[in-house]
Amino acid sequence: MQYLIAWFADRPLVVNMIMVLVFVLGYTTIADMRYEYNPNVDMGVVNITTVKAGAGPEEVELGITLPLEEELLEVEGIKKLYSNSMESLSVITLNLDLVAANKQDIMRDIQQAVDRAAARLPADLLEKPLVEALPDETRAWRLLACARSRVSRASRSSATGVRKCASCWSRKNWRASA
Repeated sequence: MQYLIAWFADRPLVVNMIMVLVFVLGYTTIADMRYEYNPNVDMGVVNITTVKAGAGPEEVELGITLPLEEELLEVEGIKKLYSNSMESLSVITLNLDLVAANKQDIMRDIQQAVDRAAARLPADLLEKPLVEALPDETRAWRLLACARSRVSRASRSSATGVRKCASCWSRKNWRASA
């Protein structure tokens, strides 16, 4: 090691040339590097939303959430499964393992599992379960507000507060419930 240090100490021109080379290569690398202020990051999150108008939380859990969970637990590539059963609404959130498999393959398997579970779901559902991949965390809040609005309109309950129109995403289209 001392020999290497002594060699470089005796040749300052070589050291300066190596330093200039490192700076030039660093500058060209940074100049060609792609960057974004708000990158589109795939978080590997999938929501499955199912609406059943007028159903209580226990009925939603037993009739909708459990059959869907049983089929989804057989899908490879799911790290975690979270479910929430509330009045007239079942929301299942899946965290995908994007390292283990391709996202399109996992999404296809999830859709097939939901289709298999559809035979065991109640016949009076307004719509079939909605499977949607979420690219970032902010969109998850938008989807929850949209799904909650769909439930409120479907059950014709007397919702109060702020409700979001399912067809609009901008903040100016929020409206107060009457």
